Amino acid sequence: AKQREPKPFNQTMVIVRHSERLDHMQPDYYKSTQEGRDWPFDTPLTESGLDLARKVAKEMRALHQGGADFAIVASSPYRRCMQTAAEVAKALRLPVLIDQEMGEVWEAGFPSGNPPHRSPVELQEMARELGIKVTNPILPEGGFKLFGKKPQYPETTEMGHRRCIVRMETYIRQSASTRQNFIIVSHAHAVAAMMDLFQRGACDIEKLDYCARVVASRSVRMSQVGEERGVYADQWDVDAHGLRIGINLDATEDKHLEFCDEATAMASKRNQKRTKTDAMFDDALRNSLQEEVVNLEKISAEGAG
Repeated sequence: AKQREPKPFNQTMVIVRHSERLDHMQPDYYKSTQEGRDWPFDTPLTESGLDLARKVAKEMRALHQGGADFAIVASSPYRRCMQTAAEVAKALRLPVLIDQEMGEVWEAGFPSGNPPHRSPVELQEMARELGIKVTNPILPEGGFKLFGKKPQYPETTEMGHRRCIVRMETYIRQSASTRQNFIIVSHAHAVAAMMDLFQRGACDIEKLDYCARVVASRSVRMSQVGEERGVYADQWDVDAHGLRIGINLDATEDKHLEFCDEATAMASKRNQKRTKTDAMFDDALRNSLQEEVVNLEKISAEGAG
């Protein structure tokens, strides 16, 4: 007898911009602090930013309990993203995965030695302070081994867009193959790039608020997992919050599909240079499934109590 195909997977991918950053709201004050002098490009959130992150975390928890069943929260290594991701992760009882490939655009105005966020050891201490479990392995000398490839320096906004598009394709494919959903906390350029792609190039992003977020979903059959034209060629249902959007009158379906082919080629080139860290990244996403089932049962029990 012919083997029946499993039920379609209801795939939901969420990408969230970090919350309100202190250096933008109180620039003179932040520059005067020791943290501001030590980390001029790696600002924390404001108190209002923390409140906003908690509000979005409640929204994500409702989505989680409503059937999205998220397995992990991935975060850029910048402090503002880590703090935002921590609120979501704690509300959903999920671990955090730190991915430098979803980090800020490493533009020419930044220091050139390393991206200007905390070191692996400092990120480990930050995770303890935030009260979150991080899935990244520990380096022999201490600190987290960061997943993903370090951005190139100097990087333009367009380069940052393409980097995040390629990395998001990895998350989407892993989600489809393991049948589990992910939340990614990143920066404005990543959210804008994904909104544009999920909307098939038809939108013109005019403004992104703090914690702007895009919730994209589709139904995936196993036969779709290796899509020839890439994950972005499929039709996604998109729910966006905190974005002001215009219409791109120059957009066409042919242009979108051409870019899908380009994105697939970029992802293929990226995957030809896979490392041991990439294999560990894949394992971290797969291993999050069992933990997610246990945590969802805990949240459901709490809600019933």
